Amino acid sequence: MLNLADQGMSVTFISSEVEEMLRTCSRMGVMRDGKKVGELTGDDLSQEGVMKAIAGGDGNE
Repeated sequence: MLNLADQGMSVTFISSEVEEMLRTCSRMGVMRDGKKVGELTGDDLSQEGVMKAIAGGDGNE
């Protein structure tokens, strides 16, 4: 998966393992109850950013 991303390919990866996602993603969409509640990139792509999105979103939809 990481080799494909290094080659410029887009990879969709679905997981509930936040630590794993943070290690492998450059952008993350967060869903709750089947709805998108956030999209995180850059400095927002952190454990805290994910938890904020899950808890109630922060307007980054």
